[in-house]
Amino acid sequence: GAGTNEKVLTEILASRTPAEVQNIKQVYMQEYEANLEDKITGETSGHFQRLLVVLLQANRDPDGRVDEALVEKDAQVLFRAGELKWGTDEETFITILGTRSVSHLRRVFDKYMTISGFQIEETIDRETSGDLEKLLLAVVKCIRSVPAYFAETLYYSMKGAGTDDDTLIRVMVSRSEIDLLDIRHEFRKNFAKSLHQMIQWFRKGAGSRGVALGVGEEIYDCDVEPLAPLKSRKKSHSGVIVSKSPLSGCEGVGSKDTSGDYRKALLLLCGGDDD
Repeated sequence: GAGTNEKVLTEILASRTPAEVQNIKQVYMQEYEANLEDKITGETSGHFQRLLVVLLQANRDPDGRVDEALVEKDAQVLFRAGELKWGTDEETFITILGTRSVSHLRRVFDKYMTISGFQIEETIDRETSGDLEKLLLAVVKCIRSVPAYFAETLYYSMKGAGTDDDTLIRVMVSRSEIDLLDIRHEFRKNFAKSLHQMIQWFRKGAGSRGVALGVGEEIYDCDVEPLAPLKSRKKSHSGVIVSKSPLSGCEGVGSKDTSGDYRKALLLLCGGDDD
């Protein structure tokens, strides 16, 4: 619908594991007393809706073993459903990309290149369009590498005439305790500059400090210790941070030294008021 953010739906459902998707659905039900799948089907349509639902059902095969005969079959089926077909069999792409295991699909992508002479991304770009194309491409990129996908997302959130503040903050906050070190590595490797350098380049002054917290910057206006190295932070088995944030108690900094979206980022990273 008019208020639906397809970009956010794409980013979240393409990048999360089946277990994470199940947790999201449970929390959504607890918070809003509504079924997330019902909500999404009411707000989206077509093949885009169909793939969202497949991803929401979280039925991706967890088996890490690879059956080479099935790899060959899936690669051939995808080739016939796209490049060799007048029109495109979107349902085939949705079923295979939405349910096969990560290790299996990585081999399928390699085999597809051998069979067709194209990367699977090239075929998706030619054979689909709109929100479905964006979602399929996001799924493929996340199958290849979730950190590389988020590095690219961050790069394009800052590239161009204006910064996509919502995306920049959302990714920095949501990945800061998960794989931000890996994202930083992929960013440097793929874009010939560090994530910190790009944030400083595009967001100079106080505004940049709120987001720079997540990439290892010191906090200059708050009497707390700098952020601990990301890989040293402890998690529970559920992935929830169990150690107290070093930023606790500095909420006033966000209000005083930044504004707008970057104040929001600082407050999120601070973790709440301890009073």
